[in-house]
Amino acid sequence: MLGAVVAVATDINDLHQAKEHLLALRDDLESRIQIRSHELDETVAELRGEILRREEIQARLALGQAQLQRVLADTSDAFIEIDGSDRIVTWNSSAERIFGWSADEAIGKTFRSLVLPGDTHARHVRWLRRLHLMGISTRMKQRIEITCVRRDGDAFPVDLTFSTSFDGGNFLVHGFMQDISKRKADEAAILETTSRLKTITDNVPAMIAHIGADYRYRFHNYAYTAWFGIGPEGLVGTHLKEFWGEELFDRFHDVLERVMAGGKAEIEYALETKAGAMWFHANLVPHAGKGDSRDGFYLLSQDITERQRLYARVEHEALHDHLTGLPNRRALMSRLNDAMARADRSGRGLALMFLDLDGFKQINDTLGHEHGDAVLQRFAESLSTLVRKTDFVSRLAGDEFVVVLEDVTNLEGHAAEFAQAISHRIAVDDVMQTTSIRLSSSIGVVAYDRDRDHSPRQLLARADHAMYEAKAQGKRRAVVR
Repeated sequence: MLGAVVAVATDINDLHQAKEHLLALRDDLESRIQIRSHELDETVAELRGEILRREEIQARLALGQAQLQRVLADTSDAFIEIDGSDRIVTWNSSAERIFGWSADEAIGKTFRSLVLPGDTHARHVRWLRRLHLMGISTRMKQRIEITCVRRDGDAFPVDLTFSTSFDGGNFLVHGFMQDISKRKADEAAILETTSRLKTITDNVPAMIAHIGADYRYRFHNYAYTAWFGIGPEGLVGTHLKEFWGEELFDRFHDVLERVMAGGKAEIEYALETKAGAMWFHANLVPHAGKGDSRDGFYLLSQDITERQRLYARVEHEALHDHLTGLPNRRALMSRLNDAMARADRSGRGLALMFLDLDGFKQINDTLGHEHGDAVLQRFAESLSTLVRKTDFVSRLAGDEFVVVLEDVTNLEGHAAEFAQAISHRIAVDDVMQTTSIRLSSSIGVVAYDRDRDHSPRQLLARADHAMYEAKAQGKRRAVVR
């Protein structure tokens, strides 16, 4: 543009000279001057517009730089810039706070001498040289963790995010440095707490697990290894149904859903372990996720196998005669009540057989209670071998026994056949404790009548009455009513 201005000026000067010497060319020159003047006006206008645009850009650039300086001054991270010789050129207020050196003290010093431990200086120099030799700017920020030193000599971990650039041919490394000593301390505390909790949970005599919202194991303790032979994290990712089995999972599915929704629950279940079947009492506690969400539940299962065995033994003793091992009166009444209900539903026959040993009191009185007990045991054994699998044999009291017969079609025929069989079985000379004994039994048999027998006691009373009729008729026989 400047050349155009000079050319115009030259033309004007030539025009004046030509006007003196070449008046004939005046009109032509005036026309040319008008054209060139118009072009000059346009060029000047463009030049002014360009100047205004550049001023606007410079203003925006200055504003951006000022904003950047304010951001760097206010950021909680230390912002440091070093040149290719490791000299510090930028040091913000957070750098002053974190490292303890003022900007005036830091700028111009080498980065390594001011904030790096002595045993890392050589490695830092090699790293800086390698970045410089690459000869390119790294727009994508890179992140590393290093150890730095404060002014008072305290070493601490720093998270360094850096990039490089070439500003006017000058190599610069720009770095944001965050003091992560608290984070590291928190991580160490978490690891220590986790280790402590793992030690505790692994030594608790119970199964402890975290089940996720997808019903898959996220954690389990050592009890799973001790009882099931599963590795330390062998169940992680495994679905609860796969470990429990489909039947057990489906049985408690509704309970599990309630726990997933935020409720608590207690259940008891059995699993096959290395030592055989084991019973567990489990507490299910929901795990709260972020906000109001639920993130699965905790499963704490205690071994109650011995308790279950004790309960089973107590229950068995409560329902069985200790001498013969047969179900007792209590068990009989429960079974008879259920049998009557089944007969009502199905319409099938139900009968009750009441047996009493003939002359047992004489055996007990003359030979003693030990002989009497042996006789009762032998009689109970004989009864048990003669009945069907669906029949129920019990000892009512003393020398009285009762058999519940379900699905009976021909009561008289079946009763006569059974009475004959039991008579043949026991009506033989049997040597018991060096004494020869011949046994017989009186039997009363009644069919269940839903119009007459409104309770097990009524049905049992009728069978008892039929048994006494058999005794009155001479014993060693059966009476069917």
